[in-house]
Amino acid sequence: MGDRHSAVGDFLVEDKTKALLKFDGTITWVPPAIFKSSCPMDITYFPFDYQNCSMKFGSWTYDKAKIDLVLIGSKVNLKDFWESGEWEIIDAPGYKHDIKYNCCEEIYTDITYSFYIRRLPLFYTINLIIPCLLISFLTVLVFYLPSDCGEKVTLCISVLLSLTVFLLVITETIPSTSLVIPLIGEYLLFTMIFVTLSIVITVFVLNVHYRTPMTHTMPGWVEDDWKYVAMVIDRIFLWVFVTVCVLGTMGLFLQPLCGFVS
Repeated sequence: MGDRHSAVGDFLVEDKTKALLKFDGTITWVPPAIFKSSCPMDITYFPFDYQNCSMKFGSWTYDKAKIDLVLIGSKVNLKDFWESGEWEIIDAPGYKHDIKYNCCEEIYTDITYSFYIRRLPLFYTINLIIPCLLISFLTVLVFYLPSDCGEKVTLCISVLLSLTVFLLVITETIPSTSLVIPLIGEYLLFTMIFVTLSIVITVFVLNVHYRTPMTHTMPGWVEDDWKYVAMVIDRIFLWVFVTVCVLGTMGLFLQPLCGFVS
């Protein structure tokens, strides 16, 4: 027996079971076994991702004339399946193939089962996505704080450090791959750039706020209203960042959420 993506090729029979002999001479033996298989992972929409893992069973030694496999039912029997807390099996169809390879004249039979599985995102939504969303929206409050409070830059840096911690947690959670960037990784990268820009703008606003004619050469119309100018800049970027944060969040999560619900 062969498994196309098998990492462990041993057929392990854990328990001894008896064969069933019928009156017509048919012998049925159903040994319990554990198959370990690896499959390519597409984590683009992690944690709202779907995976397709296939297991191919067949004989490389005997052709169809010597061993003919029979597919019983069109799908895997999930009657005794124990539900997983991380994955849900959407479908598990089975297919029988009679293939003639280039190496040989004989026809070889195999049965392939395709497991379409969906990740259950509740754990990641509660522990990763929602905290990231809340922390990213805290960035907007930076522009609502008055410049005299002296905590604007501190809040920005605290948010940036929190996002860095979440990024370290995510790198330990998702499979390591350089083929694609997962959805939540894109969102964290977007948010970190977002927070970095807010720090730069906040420093600029504080610089404008604390300017005086003694330290800077300023136009006459600004000398008396420099604090008002800083407040106006704060309010402008408050609405700009609210718009960018909402649109960026919706743009990243709307497509995978719609696909997951449907």
